[in-house]
Amino acid sequence: MVSIATHKRHKKTKKIFAEQLPRKEAVIPASEQDKTCACGCQKNLVYYERHERLNYISPIYEVIVELSVKVTCPKGCAGQIVIAPKPKHILPKNKFTESVLAHLTASNLDDRQPFYHLEKQFETHAGFSFTHQTMAHTVIDCATPLQPLINLLKDDVIG
Repeated sequence: MVSIATHKRHKKTKKIFAEQLPRKEAVIPASEQDKTCACGCQKNLVYYERHERLNYISPIYEVIVELSVKVTCPKGCAGQIVIAPKPKHILPKNKFTESVLAHLTASNLDDRQPFYHLEKQFETHAGFSFTHQTMAHTVIDCATPLQPLINLLKDDVIG
């Protein structure tokens, strides 16, 4: 007798996206016609058929306009003009917000993106330009005000 080997089909395993990624559920409702049976009864929900799709939201660039309120006495008293104090920033004279500073630092140090690549990305994706020298000087200038945080991180990593 000749022995014939049987072939067993393997089911494809579904690849799931990383569990730490945030999930946003969108319920797709059935039409009103599909909710009603041919006999006239309302159909009950059995379960949801689940499909996961990866979505990417590109960076959103916006300009934050800080308007400090300036108030004065309506009677015209001398010396009564008061200006609201500006919020404190890591680099007060710089035109970048802390989120841009974090993006520049993480892209350069963690993702190993050279500043001239970031310069091209800003030009092509956002339509504005910063020189790579400006970005480099900005990241270097962040070192002094962030030194206490750097020391704490260093102490935690070393020991």
